[in-house]
Amino acid sequence: MSEATLKMSNAGTEIEINLANQQLFSLKRNGVEVMWPGGAPESRRPKTGWPNSEIVMFPIIGAAPNDKIRIGDKEYPMGQHGIARYIPWRIIDPGTFSVNMVQYHYGQEEIRGKNKQISVFPEPYRLAKTYFLSESGDLCFKIDVSSESDNNLHFALGFHPAFLVPNGAGAVANRSSNDSTTLRLSEVRKAEGCAMRFEDSRAIEYLTDSFKVTMTHNFGMTQVWDKGEGYVAIEPITAPSLSATRQPDAELGAMPRYITLRGHGHMSFFGTIKVEPLDIRK
Repeated sequence: MSEATLKMSNAGTEIEINLANQQLFSLKRNGVEVMWPGGAPESRRPKTGWPNSEIVMFPIIGAAPNDKIRIGDKEYPMGQHGIARYIPWRIIDPGTFSVNMVQYHYGQEEIRGKNKQISVFPEPYRLAKTYFLSESGDLCFKIDVSSESDNNLHFALGFHPAFLVPNGAGAVANRSSNDSTTLRLSEVRKAEGCAMRFEDSRAIEYLTDSFKVTMTHNFGMTQVWDKGEGYVAIEPITAPSLSATRQPDAELGAMPRYITLRGHGHMSFFGTIKVEPLDIRK
């Protein structure tokens, strides 16, 4: 497998993308690394732990009951977090400070995922993912969803990056207008599924003894997932995990917070990640 990567830097921030799986696996500010390198080229990947650094969750978040979804009166097999994580991205227009990627799904074809599990999603779509380094060194990300048919497209979307947890300690704080909750990662590890969710969330701070990550986004909710293996996922999401809703089945048009995009419609979701190294000698 290729070890080739794409690197970009601006204003003290450096990012690196693995060209083999199109994953962002490194984010450094003034030389301080904050991302979990599970999606790095094989020679730079940890031997244990999550084998990714970031994925896009689409058209579902979490695990559907019995690994099946329903659209209208038809049922389809669907693995955890959907199919976008298993469809390659085509990198286009790599620039000095930005990179664009696209993936297409044409509908009905079988997508093989973890343990060769088959998923089927009948609606064609286009996803576009963009990374951009701002003049101040913040990492901006955007995910565009486009319907490629006359039919309604029912979906949830999530961005699932994982960050390092130095010394096993850290805290996540929600800074939205109606919520200023702070969670220790030790609390998250004890929660069901090792995950907790902020229902109203547009600004999240992740603080460790060596760096602070501030993420702002327009997805509406944020999920935090930490198994105690040296990384934490801070996930902007548009809807709760299906496994948390405890619905008897997953009829996508009726799921809480799931979006209905009209035929040939388009929606954009975006956010910013700011990294601040901390001087631990103070």
